[in-house]
Amino acid sequence: MSPTSRLLRVAEFLVGPERTSLVFEPLLADRARDLEANPSLVHRARWWGALALTSLQTIPSAALRGIPLALSVDLAGRAVAFFALGLALQWFLGARLGPRSGAAAWPPSLETTLLFMVIPVTLRIRASALPVHQQRLLTLAFSLACLVATVATSVHGWLVSAAFVVSFMVLAGYSWRLAMVGTGAWRAAGPPAFWRGFYSACGLILAITPLKLALGIRLVDAYWPGDNLIPYLIGIMIGLSTNTAPVRQPNP
Repeated sequence: MSPTSRLLRVAEFLVGPERTSLVFEPLLADRARDLEANPSLVHRARWWGALALTSLQTIPSAALRGIPLALSVDLAGRAVAFFALGLALQWFLGARLGPRSGAAAWPPSLETTLLFMVIPVTLRIRASALPVHQQRLLTLAFSLACLVATVATSVHGWLVSAAFVVSFMVLAGYSWRLAMVGTGAWRAAGPPAFWRGFYSACGLILAITPLKLALGIRLVDAYWPGDNLIPYLIGIMIGLSTNTAPVRQPNP
């Protein structure tokens, strides 16, 4: 496969076939002809700069254009609701079980609380009628905003920040695939909403565990078993929320 064909596939993956044919196909055709006549490194660098500038101008429009107001409100509401729910549950559990473990009550951190937003927001994006490439861009934008905000304001050091990045990326990818529950290989007996809630809880526990260990929550603490109830409570809420936002079968 030629470099031009690979670049066109990347462009179509990110901005969709329409913008690829209108913007990137003519640009890459001009680039191929121009570099054939002048293949110098300086000339190649100028073309890479032109591609980067075009991408910066095209990708935001591809991500944000045509988003219904109802979807924007729904996404904002889910983010705020699940952030507040995770924060409240962690504070309650820390106040009740923290002293019993022989340590001070563990205050919830921004890192752990933001993770409770990932699945409901990503599932809602995937459930929308937006084109798949736009769903990808919105998920990437949401993930990048959370990662930058958390890492930039973290007071826990590089190890916790690194664990958060890993946990967040795992959850984002897991959430994207979670939309397939009830279809294909993810087909399960019973209502898909129930299984999305159950799988959400299991995914939260597995993905957040490295971050909890980096924060110093030991497996022998009395806090730990109670803390694992939080993902199940949030998973129930995620499952119930999919009843009002049925997730369509993803495109292959």
